[in-house]
Amino acid sequence: MRLINVHTLDTKDFSASWPEYAILSHRWEDEEISYQDYQDPAKRVGPGYRKIADFCLLVQQADWAKGQATRRGIHWAWVDTCCIDKTSSAELSEAINSMWTWYQEAAVCVAYISDCEVSDSRARTLRSLRASPWFRRGWTLQELLAPKEVFVYAQNWQCLGQRNTTADLRRAINLATAIEEGYLQGRKHVADASIAQRMSWASARKTTRGEDLAYCLMGIFNVNMPLLYGEGQEKAFYRLQEEIVKQSNDESIFAFGLNMYGKQPALAANPRQFVDCEHVRTARRLRREPYTITNTGLNFESPAIKWTLGRDCFYILNLNCGRLVFPEGGPPDAHPADAVRLKGCIMVLRKMGDRFVRDFSWEKKVEELSPIAAEHLAQEGLWQKIDSMRFYLAVTVNDVYSAEVDERQNALNIRDGQSFWYEDNDGPMFGGFTVHEGVQRAPTGKLMASELRADEFDEDHDRERWFELEATEVSPLAPQENESSTTLGPFELEA
Repeated sequence: MRLINVHTLDTKDFSASWPEYAILSHRWEDEEISYQDYQDPAKRVGPGYRKIADFCLLVQQADWAKGQATRRGIHWAWVDTCCIDKTSSAELSEAINSMWTWYQEAAVCVAYISDCEVSDSRARTLRSLRASPWFRRGWTLQELLAPKEVFVYAQNWQCLGQRNTTADLRRAINLATAIEEGYLQGRKHVADASIAQRMSWASARKTTRGEDLAYCLMGIFNVNMPLLYGEGQEKAFYRLQEEIVKQSNDESIFAFGLNMYGKQPALAANPRQFVDCEHVRTARRLRREPYTITNTGLNFESPAIKWTLGRDCFYILNLNCGRLVFPEGGPPDAHPADAVRLKGCIMVLRKMGDRFVRDFSWEKKVEELSPIAAEHLAQEGLWQKIDSMRFYLAVTVNDVYSAEVDERQNALNIRDGQSFWYEDNDGPMFGGFTVHEGVQRAPTGKLMASELRADEFDEDHDRERWFELEATEVSPLAPQENESSTTLGPFELEA
């Protein structure tokens, strides 16, 4: 770890242990000074250097810096611009993987919000604070949550108060971030929040480099992984979630997608998909074997509800988490203590090829079902309870695309007179084809779409469109193997 002496402004490297230090949280602006330039005293000029010098002067003079554990004040400081050699990939990787710990172990953290204007009105000042881009940057999330103490400073180094103890400041931060005040006060530990809740805190944040949107969250989820700049934001975020899944059984990681539709993978593509998940909580609703990620996808064994719709069917899985439900007409920033119940979260899966994908459109439909409608489906035998079934879920967007391709290419041996439906990206084409006697099969026993005769057509799809499928293999929906099912009684979705 490299620290700045607040008196001489020179840096010094520490290896096994280091002295007490203050740490700076800020937003990178124009003309920040790099580690290389900082080593040359002649280049210690410009706004970036003045920010460091002002911070070191503050550490020497501020009341909170006096009488620390040593009773002699704090003599060292850390600033990310000049304390990390970013030309060294090894040092950069070590620093990013250690960042949460460094902020957590600091004697004090100073959050410098340089664009917050201080006025005669405290309320107007706090409104200016809430509007700062500092609350929308990826790296500043862990800088807000990790330290034991955070003092917030506005433009020209004017102190607004302390995160833990200044009530109106803490409320302003809560409104800007949707982070419960208990986590800001230190009464609650960040690790106690559900994965979905923590992800929601990052859902509106941005980083300059796409991959950093995943890397800046490693400390919040207590995971480490190598940095692979160039892999892209989506791959980096999938890797982050894979590391989380390896060490956590918190199923709220699957509770994203409140505003998503269509076929999707088991894991989110970015933190934005966790928007509005701040009220998701873990809840032990059923016992389940540990799930793992393998080369075939997310390996998930679970009881399920099988919903049959014509020749199509879906599998409804309850998750061990739920969303807090508030009284109708409650404020959008309602306190969790005002919640009236916990509504269980679900996944709705459908088979495509040799794996399953999530169908968010049908998740919405299932969640909207009333208990009476659910009971009717059960009585009609359209819902069946499966005691245990193994699912292999597509993990990434590319996996979903591959599953769709497999679905089209995975033709089965179809019996004469058997009807089926074909589905493309626009949804199911009801009506379908019937295989008739005399149709010549390929040597493999598989049938091509061009070999079939159409009996009926959906009125929205003309005959020519069906026969555009000439090179596509098609198959009916086959029953799943090893299903142990029974007729389901009245089923209550909410837990």
